[in-house]
Amino acid sequence: MIAIIPTHKVSTGLPGKNLASLANKPMLYYTISAALRAKSLETIFVASDDPAVLVYAKGFSVPTLTLPSETTRGNSETVDSLAYCVPEIRRTTGYGGPIVTLRPTSPLRTSVHIEAAIKLFYLKQYESLVSVFSDTTCNPLRAKAMTSHGLLVNFAKFEGHPEEKLAPILRQALPPAYFRNGALYITPQWALEKRCLWTQNCGAYIMSKKDSVNVNDADDLAIAEALLCHATIP
Repeated sequence: MIAIIPTHKVSTGLPGKNLASLANKPMLYYTISAALRAKSLETIFVASDDPAVLVYAKGFSVPTLTLPSETTRGNSETVDSLAYCVPEIRRTTGYGGPIVTLRPTSPLRTSVHIEAAIKLFYLKQYESLVSVFSDTTCNPLRAKAMTSHGLLVNFAKFEGHPEEKLAPILRQALPPAYFRNGALYITPQWALEKRCLWTQNCGAYIMSKKDSVNVNDADDLAIAEALLCHATIP
């Protein structure tokens, strides 16, 4: 498989986050290193509109793609950059298979996770795959919305599952809920070109809550730092 590590220079939550210092290394280091250790990945492309990121990536001898400004504006999404990258990669490599997307904001996602996810993707013959984690404390059955008068109402109802009335649902009675962690996506090229990161036939690769830390602001960076300082990264 081929992987893309997409990065945008602009970040409102944590300016310069892709090269922000994390356990004495730039945050991008952890994703590039994990990808290079993953034997199932034939080639890794780093795509960015940030010259500093592209220079840093070239230090690992990985190919780079310069993203045009229309794919990296403040309201642009990761999939906009991926849609640009896919035909460029196909043109230069001839590769037409699924693409692994590895966002640099998941520094605790390792080569072990990448290998396991790719193995699961092929074993189950999924069309696409997304990494997730389960969190029993933030179950959507407990979520509330607020009316214009400041009153709480249940955010949503799920058929076949208990509904909170006027008292909490016991945690043990809640069904498992899974949340995307942004660490890893495996997507067919046709879907990326339609600006879709996953398809209807989408499998799940379950990661631990700890390994699912997604760095979007200074608080997330501090949490990742604390975890990395007590972890052995394979």
